[in-house]
Amino acid sequence: MKKFGLSLIIGVMAFGLIVLLKLQPGKATASTVSLASTTPSTAGTPAPSTPAPSTPAPNSPATPAPAATSGGAFKNGTYSGAVVDNGYGSVQVAAVISNGKLSDVKILQVPNDRRSMMLASYSTPTLIQEAVSAQSANVDYVSGATATSDAFSQSLQDALSQAKS
Repeated sequence: MKKFGLSLIIGVMAFGLIVLLKLQPGKATASTVSLASTTPSTAGTPAPSTPAPSTPAPNSPATPAPAATSGGAFKNGTYSGAVVDNGYGSVQVAAVISNGKLSDVKILQVPNDRRSMMLASYSTPTLIQEAVSAQSANVDYVSGATATSDAFSQSLQDALSQAKS
């Protein structure tokens, strides 16, 4: 039993490390771990993007470019959500909007204690998948990661609110 328990712990820790290494190009601080952010983004400011070409005159033979919110309810860009305290530390996400739709969610901060990192490693992929599928922050919480799920949802809701205005 002792050998099985140790193997299980090592397996869970290795899985968490693999997920973190996959998501973590950044650096750790005393209270949070940066899991993903390929471009720096300040809260409330969309990342720079290529401006859409202007729409041609009605009689122009050129096909107009789709509007930034074509097929979706959001403006294109990357929007950082609010930093939300989940009781164990800070959680922050960024919403990536492409073609007017939520295309990805980047995890910017999670608490860096071992338990929170393990919970984030298995809960955030599910939360991201559900958010992109639902095109909203209204996601089902992951069992065992309620605080992380709640903070993820709150931070994402803030980011999506920015993308709508």
